[in-house]
Amino acid sequence: ELWPLTFSEAQRELVITLCDIIMPADDVSPNASSLGVHDFIDEWVSSPYPDQASDRKLILKGLTWLDEEAVRQGAGKFVALSPDQQFAVCKDLARAAMEDSKKFPGSFFLRMRDLVSGGYYTTPVGMRDLQYLGNVAQAEHLGPTPEALAHLGLEAE
Repeated sequence: ELWPLTFSEAQRELVITLCDIIMPADDVSPNASSLGVHDFIDEWVSSPYPDQASDRKLILKGLTWLDEEAVRQGAGKFVALSPDQQFAVCKDLARAAMEDSKKFPGSFFLRMRDLVSGGYYTTPVGMRDLQYLGNVAQAEHLGPTPEALAHLGLEAE
């Protein structure tokens, strides 16, 4: 460890739950927590750099807000809500983020979503999902497809 991690066990459990709400498993890919995305987020918010310190403050405030929202709904913690209730809270947060991405708690959910997707798609499984080839030699480069060019209003040469 380069620095101590931030999340308590309860926060870690909450982040695991959020990861899997944001990036659930499907027929092709596993859920985010099975790829360790929650560990990536803990490492990210724990690092001593200014941007990550700002994220740490926002993420911890958001995790507290989620547990407070659960109390308002009659549960002690967010993870104690039913999956449908958890999803409804996240859906409301996503709407709030669309209305004003700078205003809390929507800003928290937007940042959490970005961290989850960033962590997910930088894993080998996520890169495979994106069909990212990376540093793989290609015999030839065919350029963008005619469909991509048409979408951009360009013509193929």
